[in-house]
Amino acid sequence: MSYSGSLPSPDRDGTPKIASEDVPEQENLFREIVASDTLLVRIFNAAGDLSYSNPGWQRFAGHAPVPASGRPLAEAVHPEDARRYEQTLARALSVRQPFSLEYRHRRFDGEYRWLRETGRPYFDSQGRFAGLVATATNIEELKYTEAALRASERKYRAIIDACSEAILVTNARNDIIAVNPAFTTVTGYRPDEALGRDPSFLASGLQDRAFYDEMWKKLQDTGRWQGEIWNRKKSGELFAEWLSISTIRDERGEIVQFIAIFSDITERKLEERRLKLEAEYDALTGLFNRRAIFARLPAVLKVTAQERKKAALLFVDLDGFKSVNDQLGHQNGDRLLRDCAKRLQSTLRKSDIIGRLGGDEFIIILPGIQHPEDVHGIVTKLLQQLNQPFTLDGDLIALSGSIGIALFPDHTDACDELLVLADKAMYRAKAAGRSCYFFADKEARVPSPAGSSGCGGRNLED
Repeated sequence: MSYSGSLPSPDRDGTPKIASEDVPEQENLFREIVASDTLLVRIFNAAGDLSYSNPGWQRFAGHAPVPASGRPLAEAVHPEDARRYEQTLARALSVRQPFSLEYRHRRFDGEYRWLRETGRPYFDSQGRFAGLVATATNIEELKYTEAALRASERKYRAIIDACSEAILVTNARNDIIAVNPAFTTVTGYRPDEALGRDPSFLASGLQDRAFYDEMWKKLQDTGRWQGEIWNRKKSGELFAEWLSISTIRDERGEIVQFIAIFSDITERKLEERRLKLEAEYDALTGLFNRRAIFARLPAVLKVTAQERKKAALLFVDLDGFKSVNDQLGHQNGDRLLRDCAKRLQSTLRKSDIIGRLGGDEFIIILPGIQHPEDVHGIVTKLLQQLNQPFTLDGDLIALSGSIGIALFPDHTDACDELLVLADKAMYRAKAAGRSCYFFADKEARVPSPAGSSGCGGRNLED
């Protein structure tokens, strides 16, 4: 059935209206537009029957539609879309309002094509509702592209979900718009607890504002940032993470997203710390070990020379310790060594450095010495601490110490020679008797009687 009569022409408000005889130019213009190959136009009368289709529609559909009385309105619509199509068109006819929908239409060759169809009501010259004018666009390629994008999104989503590293994506305002399962595994937060929030809710407070300012500056300048950062889990537990952030920009160069990938490196950091402790600290006393103290000595001497000051190197050996090990056992000997280390360390200044060489020998570096006499006061306090009895299982144990001292640069400005001189001075002090100290070039010094032993401790060498 072909359309007979005038084609509807648009009124001022955009609503199509049947052209009156006094506006032939509008009708002719409208006819030219409707006859275009690029437009798919159909007209439905007030009853909902198809009363017209333009050449563009006929070419798209593959035939010239000849509506028959009683034929279903959605006869050529895909079965999955038919009900929605009928309901939308019926509603538009009933309330006489515009409509818009996407659906699949079948050609005579049996193939379906996606259309996006919009329609508006039109009225005759007397203002009576006459039906609907609908224009459609072939969106088959758009739907194909959308399907391909969805397939691609599912593919990459599967990859992201399978990734062992935590991933979060934010928009340009830094609101979280996506996270993967590993994010929940690492942080403890479910997706619904994270989406829409700023990632700063994970902050531990251990990084200051300057840290984050520098991070954002590098992101703006280079589009990437990576580094180590401490954050906080949902449980409140702090954790170390290795974080990489990248920016995503649109065709105009504007940032549209940030992608952050991070992994929990807390265990690695703890292992690094353990290895560092083993490498630098004595396992028994917690003091620096021989390697660490020797590594620090050259740097201390260099600063001392720059400041035009002096430094003292002390070798400390415990008197009578071998008897404790032999008579009370190594376990009690270890307890005694730990107590000695605590006493020595508590006597020193914050700038002083103490380490354990091994066995019952300790080494102490005293930097920033103004006058050699300053060393006498410190060494006297150290010996007095060692002279105080130690308690082991209720027994009082008497010990003392022998100390050798070498001054930088008075005795030598060579690091290795300083170590040799202090060691020799310590053996001289030990040979001279208990609780005394020797400088590398002088006679033995013995603390005042007030600091000597004799407080009732049991001397295991007696």
